[in-house]
Amino acid sequence: MIRNQCRALAKACPISSPHLHGRALLRSGLCIALGLLGLVTGAQAAQRLVAWGDIKYDLVINPAETSSANLSQISAGDFHSLALRSNGQVAAWGDDQFNQTNLPAGLGSQPVAGIAAGNIHNVALMQDGTVVAWGPLPGQTGDYGQCAVPAALSGVVNICAGAVHSLALKNDGTLTAWGANWNGQCNVPSGLDNIVAVAGGMYHSLALRRDGTVVAWGDNTHGQTAVPHCRPA
Repeated sequence: MIRNQCRALAKACPISSPHLHGRALLRSGLCIALGLLGLVTGAQAAQRLVAWGDIKYDLVINPAETSSANLSQISAGDFHSLALRSNGQVAAWGDDQFNQTNLPAGLGSQPVAGIAAGNIHNVALMQDGTVVAWGPLPGQTGDYGQCAVPAALSGVVNICAGAVHSLALKNDGTLTAWGANWNGQCNVPSGLDNIVAVAGGMYHSLALRRDGTVVAWGDNTHGQTAVPHCRPA
């Protein structure tokens, strides 16, 4: 049974899995997943969302907006979830004590191209290369500047969210970071360029350069920024 469940989930699109719940975006066909709500099974022509894990805050109960729409991306925070529909609209659900599921009014002004969820905040990449972020209000508990998008930020092609910081990759291969900087996770190394991908951890950040090398900075308590030297295969 477990083998069949894993085989079904292997057909899923990229997934995002936080501390207390899992989420998979499945393509057409039969899908099976076992979580704290029990066995979920079904088949339908379009992509659909399957979730499992802690039932607190309705984390594993998908909203109506995700039940019959084609979804292109999913992301999950500590106690909330995000889904991006193929028409560029965003759905958010789960815990809202930090406004993380309260979509900004301006988010629907144009299609959204990408989403990323941090612990208690979200970042959205708009089609025009600008970025929108929401979560804790200024001065509210949990506000560490992770939603304060730099005013001049534009030309963004990719985004990601760490626990309480945000990262934006620009079309010139450079990186902008903002939010909590307790461990230097927002101190992008001087001269870092030719970046093609980025990722944010709890209190550290990583960048993949065009030449295949990886650069990491921020908290190194557990060796997370001590990038190993890898010899070419």
